[in-house]
Amino acid sequence: MKFLLGLPPPAKLLSKRVKANRATECGVCVGEAASSFAEVLILKPDHSRALERLAETYIALDDHDRAITALKRLVTLMPDDPTAINAGIRERTDDNYQIATQYFEASAAGSPRLRARSLDLLGRTLSRVDPKAALAHIRAAATEFPNDDAIAERLRRIESIVARQAP
Repeated sequence: MKFLLGLPPPAKLLSKRVKANRATECGVCVGEAASSFAEVLILKPDHSRALERLAETYIALDDHDRAITALKRLVTLMPDDPTAINAGIRERTDDNYQIATQYFEASAAGSPRLRARSLDLLGRTLSRVDPKAALAHIRAAATEFPNDDAIAERLRRIESIVARQAP
């Protein structure tokens, strides 16, 4: 079926969007909401709000692989979107460091402002489980953002931690 300008009729797109939003807002089956948002994206692949909601729905389902895939697409459409970094912060708060690092890596592909914060959070998160890996990320962040005082301070702290752990 061909649509004018490659888009479906507004009513069809709107009805799918409304269905998806209602499914999540009313506490209806979250899996049903994910299907509805996916349908919206079939009709309009660059619909950033549907992509954001799809990622949030996958996060609610603990389907982190799909959430991260959706967030990587979202960051290419909207580099300043904070959904990935916020998901990483939530996972970090829950001590899910491995999942948190994946969200921070997805967010780091965004705008420079989010990239600096994402790399900093990635280093902070890794410092709890792998200080040497954290040091590598913070050094990269310090090189990329030499005027960021928070990253410079984090670099000093992690360098001292790694130095104390050295045999």
